[in-house]
Amino acid sequence: DELLGVNEIEKQKEITAILAEAEAKINKNITEEPIVRLREALNRYPNNDRLLTCLMYALYAASEDAELCREYDAEIVSIAYRINQYSTDDVCRSEARRLLFRHFCDTNRKAEAHQIADGMAKIETSYERNLYWALDGKERVDYLKERVSDDLRQLLWDLWAYSVHANLNEEKISEFDAARETIEQTVDRLL
Repeated sequence: DELLGVNEIEKQKEITAILAEAEAKINKNITEEPIVRLREALNRYPNNDRLLTCLMYALYAASEDAELCREYDAEIVSIAYRINQYSTDDVCRSEARRLLFRHFCDTNRKAEAHQIADGMAKIETSYERNLYWALDGKERVDYLKERVSDDLRQLLWDLWAYSVHANLNEEKISEFDAARETIEQTVDRLL
């Protein structure tokens, strides 16, 4: 790229800015504009794993719409396999596997989803679970607080997802809402 006059530092700044803008819009359920912008960026930087992963995320997020889900299906799968096969960035590879897993679940391809899940890292071997042992003193305590907070927030999400997808009656939904509220209050009180 430098032969073409693109300074590596400037290139990374531009890519980071594009990613930040795209992710901010995707998180607000705006997907069409980020998809166009990410495709343009990939024309300029065709082998950038971070741009590819973000495009996959944008396509996946847009796939909440059934028509767009059908339209983007092949592209989501293609990007995931491309990243998995050629990327050396473990973060991008993990994110692509996660998104493809979710996409297969959402499109009722459970067998394919299970194949992906079998190759995913187990929580016990994750960086987040094991970093604790490399820390000491206040740094260890701060990390534990962060982990507890993250784990409880994930539990809240799990409870919400279960209450939405389990076809619970109103009484059970109220019980789950109360449990979530108790957990939120506990997190706020402890941390």
